[in-house]
Amino acid sequence: MDEHSHVLVVDDDTDTLTLLREILSKEGYEVGTAPDGKTALDQIGTRTPDLVMSDIHMPDLDGMGLLAELRNRHHDIPVILMTAYGSLKTAVDGLPQARSTISASLLLWMTSGWWFAVR
Repeated sequence: MDEHSHVLVVDDDTDTLTLLREILSKEGYEVGTAPDGKTALDQIGTRTPDLVMSDIHMPDLDGMGLLAELRNRHHDIPVILMTAYGSLKTAVDGLPQARSTISASLLLWMTSGWWFAVR
């Protein structure tokens, strides 16, 4: 991604949205935010981001549902799913969606929980 790439951050926690928006903006990214998956899909319909960073646990449409919708609509947008409540099961549950893309990669690491990226 170049310096002016558009990143959409999706999280129901306003502190997380603010923090990620601040960090990514300082790095030169254009940052949009959404409080849930449904709002994110509406925004993506208006402007396709270069990357989606989404919490997994949210009301209405959660991160796994958002990922499934993006893949069903043939969006080839890289998605990073994040959670503070992660487990190996959560990461494994994301594998079928990762495998549904042509070039699938999965990145796992432990911070305060499991974070994984699906492309």
